Amino acid sequence: MDASQYKDYVLVLLFVKYVSDRYAGEPYAPISIPAGASFADMVALKGKTDIGDQINKKILGPLAQANKLSDMPDFNDPNKLGSGKEMVERLKPPAHLAVRLSASHMTVSHAGRHRPDRRTAGQALSGFHPG
Repeated sequence: MDASQYKDYVLVLLFVKYVSDRYAGEPYAPISIPAGASFADMVALKGKTDIGDQINKKILGPLAQANKLSDMPDFNDPNKLGSGKEMVERLKPPAHLAVRLSASHMTVSHAGRHRPDRRTAGQALSGFHPG
């Protein structure tokens, strides 16, 4: 898979991370995070041989349905991501990047909620290359 396709997966992971941090548990949020479809739920799938299928069914499917989203990449596409252990290995770098950004690039808003520092995350992403 080339970098132009790989970015689709990375951007979706970062989208899920951002909306989970920003809107999970908020009753009148502009985007709904269904129970079991947060970034933390996605991270819990790390290392499972059926991770792609589980991301599609447990994370992206419910998010897309609850918010009328479309054009999500298929995280279970063996032509792009391989299958079994190969898929697990290919999904590690983007998942690790999203976890690393979430753990080390946080700021606290005046309301006391933790939010991603978008400048730092953007700078970190600008030097990221798959492979």
